[in-house]
Amino acid sequence: MARPLPFLSCAAAFISGVIHLIIAPDHFSHAPAHGLFFGVVGLAQVAWATLAWQKRAVLSRFAGLLSIGILLSGGVIVVWLLTHFAWTPYAQEPHPIDWSTVVTKAVELAALVALLIIAEPQIIPPRLPRALRSRQVVGLALSVVAGLGVWGVGMLTEPYLPALWHSHDHHHDHNHGAHDHSAPAIIPINTAAYFSIVNAGREPDILVAISNDGFGEPALHHTAVDAEQVVRMRDLAGVTLHPHTRVDFTPASNHIMLERLPRDLYEGDTITLTLHFESGRALPVEFEARLNPPDTRLNFLNAENFQVSNAWVRATRSLNDLIASGDGAYEWRLPSGFPLPRVPDNNPMTAEKVELGRYLFYDPRLSGSGTMSCSSCHLQEYAFTDGRTLPVGSTGDIHPRNSPTLTNAAYNATLTWSNPNLLTLERQIVIPMFGEHPVEMGITGSEDAVLARFRADPQYRELFTAAFPDQSDPFTFNNIVLALASFNRTLISGNSPYDRYLRGERNALSESARRGMELFFSEDLECHHCHTGFNLTLSTVSANTTFNERPFFNTGLYNIDGRGAYPPDNTGIHEITNNPADMGRFRPPTLRNVALTAPYMHDGSIATLEEVIRFYMDGGRVIESGPYAGDGRANPYKSGLVAGFSISEQDIADLVAFLQSLTDETFITDPRLSNPFTANR
Repeated sequence: MARPLPFLSCAAAFISGVIHLIIAPDHFSHAPAHGLFFGVVGLAQVAWATLAWQKRAVLSRFAGLLSIGILLSGGVIVVWLLTHFAWTPYAQEPHPIDWSTVVTKAVELAALVALLIIAEPQIIPPRLPRALRSRQVVGLALSVVAGLGVWGVGMLTEPYLPALWHSHDHHHDHNHGAHDHSAPAIIPINTAAYFSIVNAGREPDILVAISNDGFGEPALHHTAVDAEQVVRMRDLAGVTLHPHTRVDFTPASNHIMLERLPRDLYEGDTITLTLHFESGRALPVEFEARLNPPDTRLNFLNAENFQVSNAWVRATRSLNDLIASGDGAYEWRLPSGFPLPRVPDNNPMTAEKVELGRYLFYDPRLSGSGTMSCSSCHLQEYAFTDGRTLPVGSTGDIHPRNSPTLTNAAYNATLTWSNPNLLTLERQIVIPMFGEHPVEMGITGSEDAVLARFRADPQYRELFTAAFPDQSDPFTFNNIVLALASFNRTLISGNSPYDRYLRGERNALSESARRGMELFFSEDLECHHCHTGFNLTLSTVSANTTFNERPFFNTGLYNIDGRGAYPPDNTGIHEITNNPADMGRFRPPTLRNVALTAPYMHDGSIATLEEVIRFYMDGGRVIESGPYAGDGRANPYKSGLVAGFSISEQDIADLVAFLQSLTDETFITDPRLSNPFTANR
């Protein structure tokens, strides 16, 4: 055995492991599964190199150590080849080939070759045919099998890997209003910009580059159709501009490609791109976002001896998106940037069911006593809450939990404050209708009387027949539930000042609200870890969601006995699971329209937004006396995200201003969501 070979194998494995550990945090920041993979591989390689160094003089005698070394060099090379040239289960896209890739693959290959040379026959199974008893054949076989195994495990677990995306914070540039801290988009947002330019000078010049203020990655491109009628794009090193000659940048020719936008571009947005010329001149140009090319001259700029006109960038979303459901039976008027809600196959959306559900939602005849409607606890002016600490049922029973907002209920991953098993509106709606502990609508025992009220009403005969035209007797509670669920799915809010700010209305937020937004999305406060994504809650699903995350957190609101206890009628999902670790864990609600939904927390025990902020500043709540006395800050089941923080009084005011900017006035006044009986008077 050549003496340098053990040294080479140990050094190469150590170098590769260190590089993997160095790049793991960066990868974890944008692809957690990828970062974890690099971290585990790096630790294993460093550990092996350290152990093998101690045995280097007699390394060839340790069959197990040699085999592990071969797996950690050759196996990783095989995984790398598969994930770059087949399919990667560990990240959104293959990692680009850079210095770390070149160095790690070179040293891993060196380690593999060295280990194959010094490997003794002890690592070779004695029953193998003679033709396969080569050290090199066995070592390479180990590498291929290991690599295929790891890659295969990644493929099998790929549907579950989105859990890692949801659990990690993905920052974007706040200056552009992109705050998606949920799963990153699988397909990057790309678009293109177009304009016309005239060189008004006396000498030719060359447009050589495009820069911007961080909004996407711009590059000069040319589109052409080849002999096989295939549209192809290629990079341009530059575009020559002859004196007094107009050059048009159009979809079918030269254009500016904008890749990896941090958010959608909406109609009416503007972005500034700076044109750089070989002469050293630089020309900032404002581009307007449009869905279609301008039919008249859009703008005109005369500067730096250049004349620019018709500068526009193709918008990626319309402000009035109409997204049809799969069967085309219903159209959603969704806010820009909102995905299609998830709808059960057994209750497809129709306009007729939505209208019936709207009437039923506001009708007190749906309760056993005929005195209480769904809207009694979910008023539109309060973002479909009731403004009370605790709601009161139709028979006077007090519910132990605060009425949750129905804002964007279509996107809730789970329904109610603390039931991980309620995943659809259809299942949840049955509880207030027929539940007896406590009584809410109080229909149990009065089923026939309730249905009779609707059968006797000519208007309801029309509404039920229109919603369920194929049924001879549509007056059933199953149909009532389907209609109510359909109406609830239309309670979608996404036109607050915060939303308009994200769409490019830079004056939509006050200076205070913008400062509060920066604080909210900062790592110092941790707010966005639970209140994230377009719906500002981690508990969010849509039609395209592949992983149903059902998060519940203990925020340190109580600690009655010093061992984590919550009030006995309000212990969170512990009531369902009976798991002590689930004590006090409740669902994080959406913060949309939060300024309208006071009082706060699952039991309505905090009155104002300022008090909520101070509660999180303290890292929990201390109750000095009474039956619920205790130090919630020391609750052993409290989430690690509720660690407390220190901010100024101005910061508190800024946070409140930001939370107030989440109020959608159009949502709470939308006549399509309002009481039809009042409207008909």
